[in-house]
Amino acid sequence: LKPCMPKWYVELDSFPGPLGRVEPRTTEALGQHLQSLAARLAAGDTAGTTLESAVTYPRSVAVTCDFLRCMMTAGGKLQSPEFWQQFSTCLADRAAASMPSQAEASPLQVFCTRLARGEAVSALESVQETSLWAHALVIAQLVSPEAYDRLLVHMSSSLRKPGVVSNFPSGLADQESADPMVQALLLLYDVLGRGSIPEFSDLALSHWTAYLAIFSVILRPNSQHRLLGRQFLESLASGLANKGDIFGAHVCYLLTGERKLDSVDAPASLVCLIGVEHRSPQNFTSLLDPLALQLSEVFEYAIRCGDPDALCPTIQPFKLAHTLLLSDVGLVDKARK
Repeated sequence: LKPCMPKWYVELDSFPGPLGRVEPRTTEALGQHLQSLAARLAAGDTAGTTLESAVTYPRSVAVTCDFLRCMMTAGGKLQSPEFWQQFSTCLADRAAASMPSQAEASPLQVFCTRLARGEAVSALESVQETSLWAHALVIAQLVSPEAYDRLLVHMSSSLRKPGVVSNFPSGLADQESADPMVQALLLLYDVLGRGSIPEFSDLALSHWTAYLAIFSVILRPNSQHRLLGRQFLESLASGLANKGDIFGAHVCYLLTGERKLDSVDAPASLVCLIGVEHRSPQNFTSLLDPLALQLSEVFEYAIRCGDPDALCPTIQPFKLAHTLLLSDVGLVDKARK
């Protein structure tokens, strides 16, 4: 296989596993591996894998790598400010990279970008110069009571200045209408008002990282809209799964913080191995794919970064099958570990 599939072989050999106890050296090596893998996949280089969902949606695999890396850095705690601050930045960067280049961003687009990166306080402070008070009034209430009070004071002070004209835009420029982050912000307002999640359009699913980045404001541990945020994640995951973007779907399911890796035959299981839709019999052979097992093993390791005794016992049979694969392709020393 090495001469026929050199990149596949290198990926198999370069993975810093098997993963046991949490050690700084292992965590650092894993972080570097995930970062390198994400960079290659984000650039469209899928030669190192044969997994269909990875070949079709490589950018979603890159986001999965970001998710696992941030999870490790945050000590395995998904429901923590540290995790969301890091992951929001990654999401915003991925979303920006997937959009075509454009002219100078409008104040509303800048506001959305800051919000997507987890910089809500900075976004709110910037409205004094741009008069985006209507947007700020909604977001400030999601951040904290103190942020909302400060905004009211700033707005009152700004609108009282001589020569200042109140500016509440009644529509969007074409450039703003085409921006997924702006559309995600407007959907957030609609969801908060209705208290329910609508069905996602194909365009929204294509830019799911932008929507997830904007909605992270209600996914953080101190949000009073956590239940609505969880419904958003589950609905987005379902839409992505139906589209075939299994990596994106699994990231959303795991972000709820209520799931680990399920048994392959559990009736209500949603994530067995990351990146494989195990509920379809035609995908059973994909359960032996090295990339799916590796990223699932990293997820287990990331959980152990917060709980040294944590395990995902459901992936143990796949680890054994992976050991046999390593032996078959000549990586005997790696298999013995």
